[in-house]
Amino acid sequence: GAVEKELKAGLAVDTKAVEASLQNFGLLADKFSSVKNELRRKIQEEEGRIERMQKYADEIAGFEREVAESSLVDIPAKVTEVQVKIQECNRDISSVSNEKATADDFIKDKQRESNAVVQEIKRLNDLSNQRLELLRRRSRDAYEATMWLQQNEGRFKGKIYPPIMTQIDLMNASDAKYVEAQIPLRDLLAFVAEYPEDLNSFLGTIRDSRNLRVNGVVVPAESLDSFKPRRPLSEIKRCGFRAYIKSLFSAPDGVMRYLCKRHRVHDIPVGDARTEDCLEEVRRLGMRRFFTRDNLYTIKVSQYDHSRIMTTCSEVSAPHLLTMSVDVTNLRKLEKQKQALAEEIAARTAEVKNLNVKDRTLQQQLEELRTAKKRWLNELSHIRQLNMLLEQKREALERLRNEAIDLDAEHRKAAAEQRKICSCRVKEARNFANKLQECHKKHREFAEHRLDMVKVLVDRKKAEEKLRVVQNEYCSLENRVKSMKEDLLRLKREAQNKLKEAQEATKCSSSTLTIPPDVAKEFLKLPNTAAEITKKLHEEEVKLSCMLPVDLSVESEHHQRKRDIEKLEADVKGNETQLSELETEMEDTRSRWLPNIEELLQRINVGFGRFFRALGCAGDVSLYQGEQAHQYDQFGVNIRVKFRDQEDLAELSAAHQSGGERSVATVLYMMALQELTSVPFRCVDEINQGMDSENERRVFEMIMNTARQNSAQYFLLTPKLLPDLPYAENVTMIFISKCTSYIPDWNPQALVGRSIGLAACIQH
Repeated sequence: GAVEKELKAGLAVDTKAVEASLQNFGLLADKFSSVKNELRRKIQEEEGRIERMQKYADEIAGFEREVAESSLVDIPAKVTEVQVKIQECNRDISSVSNEKATADDFIKDKQRESNAVVQEIKRLNDLSNQRLELLRRRSRDAYEATMWLQQNEGRFKGKIYPPIMTQIDLMNASDAKYVEAQIPLRDLLAFVAEYPEDLNSFLGTIRDSRNLRVNGVVVPAESLDSFKPRRPLSEIKRCGFRAYIKSLFSAPDGVMRYLCKRHRVHDIPVGDARTEDCLEEVRRLGMRRFFTRDNLYTIKVSQYDHSRIMTTCSEVSAPHLLTMSVDVTNLRKLEKQKQALAEEIAARTAEVKNLNVKDRTLQQQLEELRTAKKRWLNELSHIRQLNMLLEQKREALERLRNEAIDLDAEHRKAAAEQRKICSCRVKEARNFANKLQECHKKHREFAEHRLDMVKVLVDRKKAEEKLRVVQNEYCSLENRVKSMKEDLLRLKREAQNKLKEAQEATKCSSSTLTIPPDVAKEFLKLPNTAAEITKKLHEEEVKLSCMLPVDLSVESEHHQRKRDIEKLEADVKGNETQLSELETEMEDTRSRWLPNIEELLQRINVGFGRFFRALGCAGDVSLYQGEQAHQYDQFGVNIRVKFRDQEDLAELSAAHQSGGERSVATVLYMMALQELTSVPFRCVDEINQGMDSENERRVFEMIMNTARQNSAQYFLLTPKLLPDLPYAENVTMIFISKCTSYIPDWNPQALVGRSIGLAACIQH
């Protein structure tokens, strides 16, 4: 190791010396190239200087020619001439601007006048704000519903008109009393929808969500042209009639169609004082309803005896809703004033347009003059810059002439340095050769030493292999010794166990290590050898086999029953665990669905109680959960009612209530339940069977109110109806008869249109 380290150290020193010599040789070569490159750079620099001098000389000649050409034109005079023209153009533009300002002021003044006229016309034409204020005072619910409709018109398929009173525009304010007398207040406050589904949606939202009580009607399918009076106005003018009610006002098409269909405004004439003198002639003309100057006449002819005619006359009261009117004369005057102002504004606007054209022309001329001035100023600035550049180029050319390089002197200097460097390179080459020989010698010595080391390593490897074999044999012997020690310990434990068994068999204490004398006497009776003891055991077994047989099934049954008991105990424990899990799951499920059921029944109870209070009675609905906990099959709906003040709430049953009372409770429960669902229609079949007349009337009124409050349509099937029941305007009565041939006096058509409070239309 020490020899090898010494050889390596010497070899490293010689190698570094060779590398240093080689590095010095390279540095000398680089220095030689640097001298050569420096000479080349100076040559190129001199050539570049000569080229730049030639370039500057050419540029100077070009600048001198350009300056000479520019001096032929008097540029300052041109600039002064253009400036004079610019001033003249500015004066013209200022004059046009003043004219435009005067015209613009005139137009603004006239526009202000026109806007004032338009606002006045708008004030006269648009009475919506005043009408809405009147609507608010008359019906707060209808006003709030109108405000909501204005903000939500886009939610509906068709048009929904605000209350009819806001849509009517009277031709003459004095005719308002006739229109109000013909159209009931309920319809004047009603909304008009083009589609039934829009009306249902609108009323459902207004009544249910906002709790507003409003009326609504649907535009009839007939066109407005289909509504013609039975007698033309020219035919009845001789009786003093001047117009039909329809011509006294204007309204949107849909509103007018409804008023014609429902209130026959197209067929009710309005007369004057002469009409009252011609009543007999009016009767002969078949007029059943008409107005005179201050009265409303209604003529009724008996359906059974046409000779019986009853004429009713009532005074037409002053209007309350249709009191807004328009001053038509002032409106026409304002329209003419608006037209005159528009013509004046148009004339001045045309004048302003001409001035704008003239102004644009002058602005264009001014821009051209400014461009020309800028061009001459740029030319003057360019000449000045050329003179400055010419002076700079001349100075640069002079500097280049003074920076000339003596190439002959540089060549001589470079040659002297290169000779000096070549001499140093020769010396360094000799030194490198000597160092390289010494390094080669050291490398040879080191290689011979490494060969000797390889031989020593081979001998060492053989010795290590022998050592490995011996170590393996040692490990094998060591394992055998370990195994024998384990066997010894096992035998000692067995001997200890045998000793313990012997102590137990002889009933000696664990501290007794020798056989007691009395036990030793028993051992003296036994054979001395193991073979003899084995023989003795066989003899005893033979004796045992000669004994009477023993029932082994008893022991087997004992063990089987013991196993069954253990299995049953395990099953009981598993069932108890499963039962606990099921009870937990049941409680979780109960906590999730029971609140929902209780909430649903609470909502039903609210409606059920409200209906019963409307009848002057009391009732509630609750959830019956059985007498014991978790009896889900016993769950049900508990209905309790009270029809008399002196009674307490009692569960609905045949033992406490009559059949009619149970029917009433059932109907009200179904109505409360139906409030929670939204459906297109509901069918009620013979719901009044078994009820007394008072309860039947109350239940019918509730059904009628319920049908008004939501969007569902009700079909009520019944064999009978009480007299004088209240009916809504939108109720349709359909009478079905199978035996018309056997009832000679039965004439359904005679009932059509009769104002008897049953229906607006009867279909057979």
